[in-house]
Amino acid sequence: MADLVNDSRFRQTNNDRVVMDSMKVAHPVSWIGWPEWNKAYTDALHRVTIGGFSAEDSLAQMIKELNAVIAKQIGK
Repeated sequence: MADLVNDSRFRQTNNDRVVMDSMKVAHPVSWIGWPEWNKAYTDALHRVTIGGFSAEDSLAQMIKELNAVIAKQIGK
């Protein structure tokens, strides 16, 4: 990992350097709602790419679904 985060090919801009520096301390976040969140996101993509929905309509639906997941997970 150290070789990757210090490789000059991946440190061309200030943004690159921030991302590579954060990799040194980054770790995956475990959240019980992640599978539902991921499904809402994937469903939104599919509605646009194969379902004939507009991006705006699909995004609006995804936001409702994501908010429902959040509410469910925080007990509201």
